[in-house]
Amino acid sequence: RQHVRERIGMYMGSSSKESIERFVLGEWKSAAYVPALSKMIDEILDNSIDEAIRTSFKYANKINVSIEGNKIVVTDNGRGIPQDKIFDETTNEEILRPVAAWTKVNAGTSFDDNRVTIGTNGVGSAATNFLSSQFIGRTWANGNMVEVRCRDGAEKVEITVRSKVGNGTEVTFVPDFSLFEVDSLNELDTVALVEDRLISLQMAFPEISFSFNKRKVKVSDLKKYAALF
Repeated sequence: RQHVRERIGMYMGSSSKESIERFVLGEWKSAAYVPALSKMIDEILDNSIDEAIRTSFKYANKINVSIEGNKIVVTDNGRGIPQDKIFDETTNEEILRPVAAWTKVNAGTSFDDNRVTIGTNGVGSAATNFLSSQFIGRTWANGNMVEVRCRDGAEKVEITVRSKVGNGTEVTFVPDFSLFEVDSLNELDTVALVEDRLISLQMAFPEISFSFNKRKVKVSDLKKYAALF
């Protein structure tokens, strides 16, 4: 945890405010962003996409990203993270797999260099947690839901298990802005950049129904998509 927080650039990219000239939602502009903050969102979103790819789009074929103020929420209808226990060598005890996925590095499954998924090395979700003031992970399947509530970069962790129908995973987090060069997402073009990426993802993965702030992302054909550039 401390290693990630002290070396943000190594894990997630620059923590400074930067600008990049590019097309954003059909407009060529200079977009302000913090690479590490954008990467935090992408890491959680890519986990949902990976679940869709792994299941040949039978699951996680509905993915919603919501941004309200500084709170980011990513929800999918995937199979849910398996709720078995795995051995944690750092504490010499067994912990639930969702807890490991969100609070331990190298707890993921995307290590194979021949993988077809987007995510890699099992670091992203935990690193996002470590760089957040608040992080809530919920995953449910087979009538049970595991909820992992973290504060202060996973310094404080609360785990609850309760019943819930259906299946899926939802991650909510608020970045710890004391670690970045900005005080709020309002100082950046992050919201527009996320929406722009979702449009590209919708084009790349027509099998998935993406939505942004509960509104369906629509791309009718390649010609209209190309017109954005």
